[in-house]
Amino acid sequence: VGGYAELGIDPGLFAKRLMTESESFLRSKPNTTNPLEVMDFALAQVKQAKIEGGSTFCIALLDGKNLISGNLGDSGYLIIRDNKLHHRAQQTTHGF
Repeated sequence: VGGYAELGIDPGLFAKRLMTESESFLRSKPNTTNPLEVMDFALAQVKQAKIEGGSTFCIALLDGKNLISGNLGDSGYLIIRDNKLHHRAQQTTHGF
């Protein structure tokens, strides 16, 4: 991601647009329980807008008592309850 700045590309624009488009999707379909649908939509919108860059991408949705997540890249999340680690998302990588 850092290499984009050397090319004159603001890497933050890509990441911010992913999140803006993710929010847009979730507002239009608040009952969705599939994070990959959210991620696919957001990425398609970013590509359509011809925004260059790269980003890690993590979406987590609650479905009742279940947490369903999609994670792309070297970031992720932890679930900690009562000072104990209950879950650690695995890192994944993928080229856009």
